Amino acid sequence: MTLSVCVFCSSADGLPEEYRSAARDLGAELARRGHRLVYGGGNVGLMGEVARSVHSHGGTVVGVIPQGLVDRELAYNPADELLVTQTLRDHNDTFQSRPVLKRRRQGTTLQRRSPSRS
Repeated sequence: MTLSVCVFCSSADGLPEEYRSAARDLGAELARRGHRLVYGGGNVGLMGEVARSVHSHGGTVVGVIPQGLVDRELAYNPADELLVTQTLRDHNDTFQSRPVLKRRRQGTTLQRRSPSRS
């Protein structure tokens, strides 16, 4: 059975290698078990480490990210699905109301983007 696993972790760069390694191990294990990563959509810090690891081990990545961070080029563009919200509030509401990203909460405006992997 495929599960959607929501991961909240740091987007800060410069963290110790032991944390980055643990994030990569988590990503590898999620992919190995056939689970889908659902996370904050970033390409930096531990978020980026987990997402890249899931992909490098053949897993699926779904990101939810506010437009302001996309504009700052902080989105993980190779995500299998990237949900872009208008505000950080919408971003947070999306996680609370859509744990498997199948329902839309009233008032949340999303742009669906399915970028191709490079």
